[in-house]
Amino acid sequence: MTSTKMRKMSEKTIIKKGISGTTILFIVLFLLKVGIGNTSVQDWSWWLITLPLWGGLALFLGILIIVLVVLGIIGLIAIIVD
Repeated sequence: MTSTKMRKMSEKTIIKKGISGTTILFIVLFLLKVGIGNTSVQDWSWWLITLPLWGGLALFLGILIIVLVVLGIIGLIAIIVD
């Protein structure tokens, strides 16, 4: 009974509240793009401004594609060698 109670007390749920760093970066770049201040960011493409929002997904998909291509090549080599 004591071990179950101890286990329940040691398990903690972490609830994260607030804005992520990529969202803050997007907001800053967006404000610089729309004209808050006279900066070179105003000349940037919207793809670069929104990069913090979709960049992580693009990086993950790129790595996944590379891994799948490498595994496919290894599979083809294994078929040819056999």
